[in-house]
Amino acid sequence: MDKRTKRYFSFGIVIALIIAVGFIGYNYRASGYLSLATVVYILCGTSIGIVASYLMYKSYFQREKEMGFAPEEQVILRRKYPEKSLIIPQVIGKIGVQEDTPMEVNLYLTNIGIVAEQPGAGEPVLYIPFNDIHEMKTIRRMLLKYIQMRYTDINNRMAEILLYVGNDTETWARHIGSMLVG
Repeated sequence: MDKRTKRYFSFGIVIALIIAVGFIGYNYRASGYLSLATVVYILCGTSIGIVASYLMYKSYFQREKEMGFAPEEQVILRRKYPEKSLIIPQVIGKIGVQEDTPMEVNLYLTNIGIVAEQPGAGEPVLYIPFNDIHEMKTIRRMLLKYIQMRYTDINNRMAEILLYVGNDTETWARHIGSMLVG
């Protein structure tokens, strides 16, 4: 369920709880005692209230943090969860290039560089400025297309990474290529 659906769902549960409590109050006032049916309604209403409270808590207090950018930085393309995008770091060593563990991320292409963040974290896990990228090309592995880049990392060493952006590979590659030229 997405956030909007959860909010509507929890709102509906709260309305149902209000109706149940109103029914219980009316039943007690009309008859002067609580019947078995009324007790069952109370238990159901309490259960619904607990579930509704939990859902409202989750939707209000556990919001996804937004990625913050510098004032001069403008987002050109973005690929956010639930759209699948991966970064696959390539370890360049004495025995050639080996793949590291893939990481599912939100990807942003800005006018300054490429930013990757873990979904909901609000903090970058990878930032590659365009002036640090030395080589970029699209490659195909099995049935998937990737963008392969060689760049200078934060430790001033040559690094390589694969970006997977689903069906948008050509669009991302074209925009990255235009930023590297311009």
